[in-house]
Amino acid sequence: MKHLEELGYHLKENEIDSVFWKFKAVADKKKRVNDVDLRALVSNEVTQVESIWKLSDIQVTCGTLGLSTATVRLTNTIDGGIHVACSVGSGSIDSVFKAVNLIIKEAIKLVQYTLTTMIEGVDVIITTNVSICRMNNHACTHSLVEESIQPIFR
Repeated sequence: MKHLEELGYHLKENEIDSVFWKFKAVADKKKRVNDVDLRALVSNEVTQVESIWKLSDIQVTCGTLGLSTATVRLTNTIDGGIHVACSVGSGSIDSVFKAVNLIIKEAIKLVQYTLTTMIEGVDVIITTNVSICRMNNHACTHSLVEESIQPIFR
């Protein structure tokens, strides 16, 4: 928590507990947590953005032609509606973003993308972590450090 104070954050007791458990989850996945990750964890705790969409299913098809196709199914957490979109892109992430944008109709930008590959015999296990934020001006100002905070979604 000392490093958070060095970054200008002074959290309440309940915020510290929440950020700590989220930090552990990120550290378990990434092994190295940087200042961008810490700012994202704090901004998500302080701004308390409620999720509107939940990723239900995703399927990506890639090949040697340079085109990727993604099918994305999102569930609206407010009304329970299920929305499906398909898109073609220049890579797997591009096609997924385009499909998501067809559903949510809001421009998003990639903040961080990590891919971890683990090979066990003939099996390959791939874990992808994607952090995104809105491209519009839906930023909040953190009152303690007077810093503009853009909520980041993982």
